[in-house]
Amino acid sequence: MRRSWLTAALFCTVCLAPLAAQQPRHGQLFPPENLGLLEGPDRAEWQKPEQIMDALAIADGSSVADIGAGAGWFTIRLARRVGPLGVVYAQDVQRQMLDAIRRRVSREGLANVQTRLGRGSDPNLPAGALDAVLVVDVYPEVDDRVSFLRNIAAALKPARSEEHTSELQSRLHLVCRLLLEKK
Repeated sequence: MRRSWLTAALFCTVCLAPLAAQQPRHGQLFPPENLGLLEGPDRAEWQKPEQIMDALAIADGSSVADIGAGAGWFTIRLARRVGPLGVVYAQDVQRQMLDAIRRRVSREGLANVQTRLGRGSDPNLPAGALDAVLVVDVYPEVDDRVSFLRNIAAALKPARSEEHTSELQSRLHLVCRLLLEKK
């Protein structure tokens, strides 16, 4: 069965593989003690979160995942975008990161975020439930990338049609350009 955002998983391969070659972090996790480095005051300017969420058609009521959510910078923006009828799965493989996200979500008063502890290439996401998956600067840290992408694909909702799949691919190319502009 095709997944509506199967191409989202391919986005990781197409857009982030060149970056992985530049940054040999394969299997090396981001240190939790350095979370402050992820919160630069200019991050919204170069990361362009609104444009990325627009390109992925993340809207009110969407069900999305933030893979490798770190301290929740994108998680918070996603949660505001999907609103109270949507859900954001903030996933990470480090408990310290999820603890930081829970504290941040509580401070922000958001009730639509669920944290998920992943393990290795398994992001621990609900099957067939997601409209979109966001993977930012995490792909180089994954050991078994094929299994990782398969697990993400299994969490995505089925595609509605070939035309829908083609539209999604176009949106993902836009996201790739947005993310690569910062590099």
